[in-house]
Amino acid sequence: SGVNRGHNIGDLIHCSGTVAGAREAALHNVLGIALSQAMDFDNPQNVEWGCSEALGMDIVATLVARAGSSEAYYNINFPRCPPADVTETVLVPHQRFDNSPFEFYPSRNADRHFVSILRTPDALTDGADMVCLLDNNAITITPLMLQQTDFSAIKRLQGHF
Repeated sequence: SGVNRGHNIGDLIHCSGTVAGAREAALHNVLGIALSQAMDFDNPQNVEWGCSEALGMDIVATLVARAGSSEAYYNINFPRCPPADVTETVLVPHQRFDNSPFEFYPSRNADRHFVSILRTPDALTDGADMVCLLDNNAITITPLMLQQTDFSAIKRLQGHF
């Protein structure tokens, strides 16, 4: 799914159509891979696709050969730098944000508004996708799972209802 215009990092993966496409593939027992090219949101008209164009196929081929069959699907982000400046390809967890990055802003229609992400949230964890991609020019690969159940909560709450 993709290549998406703009990065899908951190909790933003929960509202990403690109990541949803990869998740849907996994629901059908097909290897799901979401690809996104990072961009400068202050200059959204100038997306540099060179990194994903030059390196994307090799990463997809490696995942196809090595991922195996499971409930996993993959979120891949390419940094906003020339391919020669990529530092590494890393497997990382997605970044949790301390609050929602969504903001309201007014519409030209009376009593209406938009909800959007107007700026990239601040990073919280050095080893997570956000810092590796945006600060270190690394290609990030985050394996995600279809199973989202909090089994510890089931155990903790069992018998209380």
